[in-house]
Amino acid sequence: MVLTKITARGQTTIPKKIREAANLNEGDVIAFEIEGDHLVVHKVVPGRDDYLNTHGRFQPPRKHETGEG
Repeated sequence: MVLTKITARGQTTIPKKIREAANLNEGDVIAFEIEGDHLVVHKVVPGRDDYLNTHGRFQPPRKHETGEG
């Protein structure tokens, strides 16, 4: 078991050991679900398990638009 804290802003760091075991990399999309009294985190793999489209609950992250240029 690996522990981490949640900040006042609701943020946390996924420890390196967990990122490596789950093959999580910068830019990857993850989905959170509640199953009973458990929090489940899924790595979204477009094409293989198109979680964003099949469940319709999550939207892919959008790039911030500043209106410049």
